[in-house]
Amino acid sequence: MRSSVAVLVGVILSLLASIAGAGETADETALPKNLSQEYLLDRYASQESTFAYLNRTLVHYRDEGRGPALLLIHGSLQDLYDWDVWTKTLSASYRVVRLDLPGSGLTGRVGSGDYSIDNTMRTIDALMDRLGERRFAVVGTSIGGVVAFRYAATRPERTSALVLMNSAGVEWGNEKIIPPQPQRYNESLTDKVSRKDLRTILNAVVPDPAKIPPGRLERGLDYVRREGRQHEAAAMIGAYRRGEPAQMLGRIESPVLLVWGSTNRALDPTVADRFAELLVRSPAVEKSLVPGAGHGPHVEAPAESVRFVTAFFTHHYLSR
Repeated sequence: MRSSVAVLVGVILSLLASIAGAGETADETALPKNLSQEYLLDRYASQESTFAYLNRTLVHYRDEGRGPALLLIHGSLQDLYDWDVWTKTLSASYRVVRLDLPGSGLTGRVGSGDYSIDNTMRTIDALMDRLGERRFAVVGTSIGGVVAFRYAATRPERTSALVLMNSAGVEWGNEKIIPPQPQRYNESLTDKVSRKDLRTILNAVVPDPAKIPPGRLERGLDYVRREGRQHEAAAMIGAYRRGEPAQMLGRIESPVLLVWGSTNRALDPTVADRFAELLVRSPAVEKSLVPGAGHGPHVEAPAESVRFVTAFFTHHYLSR
């Protein structure tokens, strides 16, 4: 009897070990970037998803709520769904427009092959023209912050208020967790990717796994695995120009809110102070720290972070 139990226990332990080992192997397995756009649309497009052919690009966007318009611009390896909680709150008082940037999410390839920030801004112009909004507030996070502040600097007549959340553009980022060029983008340019690769990136900016929404890792992995996306990534990397951020920020004439995660390791809160110093023409510059949040407050602490934004818009957008 004891021998039988020992054998049974041994078999169970062996099975558990093999399952654990298989899980680790599956997590590290390099998956091909061969998912079709049709597959992604079937899996991730929602009833509220809208698509429009703008600036030679089939753009995925959502348009919700009524009131003064505002545009939400996501960061790299993000998509418009990352703004879900913010949108639920903001759409009670505003018309909230959010899009998947070219090279991201469900937005299709750019027909011209131009993935520069300048061309992305032209796509935004086309989208907001389509919606009949000539003037609106702009919110941008991470690399989306670069798009947002360059938009505000070059289109002051269209930008009524600006929110920059953990924005890139002034600093490159902490190379202790964000490798320097060219290693930084090696994974983006390969023809395979693993769950471990995506998890490593997510954990670098959102250190607490409990704060990553359910399904976020799989969705991000699927987007990266879209057929041809590595070529888009290469085009985006090749087109990126840091330019003169100080000059651009010095041209902004709208009120600005700087929202920063207090524990942001990629771009620490002192970077927000540098932004504030450069916003010399802005009539109002405010800074808010989201306690305990890292690089993605809208994902890690959406309810807390959106409160700062609603208060800012109440004073500097609705009142204007």
